[in-house]
Amino acid sequence: MRKQAVLIALLAAALVPGGCAKKNTESQEQAAATKNEAAADISGQTGADISGQTGADTSDQTGQDTQSTGADNQTGTETQSSGADTQSTAADSQTGTDTQNTEAGSQAGTDNTVAASVATVSAEDAAAALTQGNTLLTQGEYESAATAFNQAIAGKDDLEAAYRGLGIARLAMGEYEDAITAFNAALANAGADAQEMEYDISYYKASALVRLDRLNDALDVYNNLEAYKPEVKTYTGRGAVYARMGNLDMARADFDKAVSMDSKNYERYMEIYQVLAAAGRADVGQEYLKKALDIDKDKNKNRLEKGKVYYYMEQYDKAKTELEQADSSQNPEVTLFLAKTYEALGDPSYAQNLYRQYLDQDGSDGSIYNLIAVSQMKAGDYEGGLATIQEGLQKASSGKQELYRNEIAAYEYLLNFSEAKTKMEAYLAAYPEDSEAAREYTFLKSRSK
Repeated sequence: MRKQAVLIALLAAALVPGGCAKKNTESQEQAAATKNEAAADISGQTGADISGQTGADTSDQTGQDTQSTGADNQTGTETQSSGADTQSTAADSQTGTDTQNTEAGSQAGTDNTVAASVATVSAEDAAAALTQGNTLLTQGEYESAATAFNQAIAGKDDLEAAYRGLGIARLAMGEYEDAITAFNAALANAGADAQEMEYDISYYKASALVRLDRLNDALDVYNNLEAYKPEVKTYTGRGAVYARMGNLDMARADFDKAVSMDSKNYERYMEIYQVLAAAGRADVGQEYLKKALDIDKDKNKNRLEKGKVYYYMEQYDKAKTELEQADSSQNPEVTLFLAKTYEALGDPSYAQNLYRQYLDQDGSDGSIYNLIAVSQMKAGDYEGGLATIQEGLQKASSGKQELYRNEIAAYEYLLNFSEAKTKMEAYLAAYPEDSEAAREYTFLKSRSK
């Protein structure tokens, strides 16, 4: 019981000076020394896939996050933070317990702060609002979900779950500071015994910290998680952060731990590859892809997984062979990766047909509309690309940030700088953390005069 309470204190106090678990000093110094060497092409995460995650499956937070600038589709990686191999004990963590008391006091007015604009609601209405918020999350309606969660908070209904939901909604909308505030409030309202929800909240919090480039703060969260519940997702998350910081040795150590615990999972190897490729070390990532091909030597099994591995290895003919023999009726990913493969092989027209087939199976994925639009714009069809983007904005429930961003690019290619400027102003209001967009806005103001 005491150990569990200490963990919750540590998680809640991770951003409070003096409230963290004791760090491995040497590892922290290495991280600080390499922070400026972080891969420049890892983009900020949009949080588009967040709504579908649960405490049992938060490892997907480190999955692929595609964000396009102009007509170039740049693949980033949604990373999670991690830390050094610090093992916190209950004795070492007493400061964290004291900090919990301090933070609990500072959180006394948090409920009213977060829900200040929401009138007090009955317990029954608050419970209904919590349920509604969770439903809206799964539908990608993040602003409406945040409103519902604030109503649940005002009614004091399951504050941990309500603040968790609010944090996820804010994270998905790119409001990372507000997301962290909500996650801290959720942890402050946790029970004495750490449960799956507390671990889940901490993974989300680490993800928000990474998106703000507060990598050492995120490492603190992961250090605490590793001390109490070392899991595959702990090591993939931490490895991803080390890769982003440029600390390849620490990244590989964590990735090796992850695959040793999950050696038969093709997705794990591909996830690691994408992280390393985004950090500029695709050569090292290729080593993990080769290991994935050793999982099953039976040529008639796991064709989708093998096709995806070959796709990431840029062996597109082999990828096409595997994918064309996979059963697309059982998994729409077959169609998706066939489309990507044909595009890589230089057949964008057929690729677009396949993307459309995929959308017939799942029209909610905004990233697919974006892929089609980027392909159209690369071919010089800017009007068609713009139409596809606007279709995606109407129909998709995820991936909207990249669609908004490329909508601006389409207007620029069409030389409609006035409309591009107007769209950029709306974009920056929704995603103020995008510093690259802010710089481009300066350019647009000069062109639209």
